[in-house]
Amino acid sequence: DEVIFVYDALSPGIRATVGDAHPLPIKRLVDFERAAVAAGASAQIEFRIEAAALASTTADGTMKLYTGTHDLIFSRGNGNDVTVPVVVVV
Repeated sequence: DEVIFVYDALSPGIRATVGDAHPLPIKRLVDFERAAVAAGASAQIEFRIEAAALASTTADGTMKLYTGTHDLIFSRGNGNDVTVPVVVVV
């Protein structure tokens, strides 16, 4: 079995906008998928990441989707990760 994790990492631009208003994680898990893959074989996995999954919790506990670049990081937990920048416009 292989497990693919999808993390959201906020860009320095978003971090600068938020400033000290509330803490932001370096990256956070937004989705994952497990696939049974035979040795030497490959598999295609599709993820559908909704906009709400990229929202962050603010200081007052509400969720807010920040405009700017969100880096989606696809990881197996070891080896090379794949990062895909996604520009969010609210």
